[in-house]
Amino acid sequence: MKKLRGFTSRNLKPEIVSLGILAKKFTSRQEINPKTLLGKGLVKNVKNGVKVLGSGGEKLKKALIIKNVYISKKAKELVEKAGGKVSAIEKKLKPSKKERLELKKKRKEERRKEFEQESQKEGRRKVKVKKKK
Repeated sequence: MKKLRGFTSRNLKPEIVSLGILAKKFTSRQEINPKTLLGKGLVKNVKNGVKVLGSGGEKLKKALIIKNVYISKKAKELVEKAGGKVSAIEKKLKPSKKERLELKKKRKEERRKEFEQESQKEGRRKVKVKKKK
């Protein structure tokens, strides 16, 4: 059996479409979303999302309406400059380590309060919880 070498990234990348192609394929005020791109044959797969890049959009004169796709800053500026609208997906940034620790502490405190409330309802004695220093 042949050995597979190298590395395969597990990060899924979105399909990429340039703004110049969108200007050629769509009319003014036409809504552009992943389903319409798939229908026109501009992308093969929308499972990982679609990203619109600004290349070829310098001469854009059509007011396009772009929805539910990732979009670069340049492409967004060009579409809005031509009179179009953009309601794109915002990439969710991973919280910093400090924020994750704060969330963990907050959840732990909430669970402790819920436990105390339940134990009071059931008539149990109050349990002292040792806090880590």
